[in-house]
Amino acid sequence: MKKTQIRLPIILPQVPNEKDTCVERLIQELQAKEGIEKVHVADANGDDVPQLCFHYDPDIISIDRIQSLAERTGAEITEKYGHLLIEVKGIRHTRQARSIEKSLLAINGVLEASVSASRNGTT
Repeated sequence: MKKTQIRLPIILPQVPNEKDTCVERLIQELQAKEGIEKVHVADANGDDVPQLCFHYDPDIISIDRIQSLAERTGAEITEKYGHLLIEVKGIRHTRQARSIEKSLLAINGVLEASVSASRNGTT
C-alpha cells in the first residue's frame, strides 16, 4: 500500500474548506474506484492548504490515474453542485443570520446555506 496527496483546491477549486459537503461526496466517489483503498483529508502540513490523502495499491492504479480520476470527479461534482460565497455587511445578530439562512434554504435548488454574523457586522 502506498500513499499520495493532492491539494484540495486543485480538485475542488470552488470549495471554501475541507468541511464542505462536496469534499465528502468526492471522497466517497474516489474510494469506490478500484485500487484506491482509502481517501481522507490529511492533517495540516504547515501551509494550511487542505490535501486529500490517497491510500492505494500501485499494482492496480498509478499516481497519474489517481490524479486524473480526482480531477475529473472534482469537475463533475463542481458542475453538479455550484458554490456561491458572498460577503455582506449588516448581519449583526445570530437571529438575523438564521432568518437569512432559512430564506436561502427555501429557494428552489439551494441544498445548503450557511450565514453567520460577525463581530464587525460582515459575514
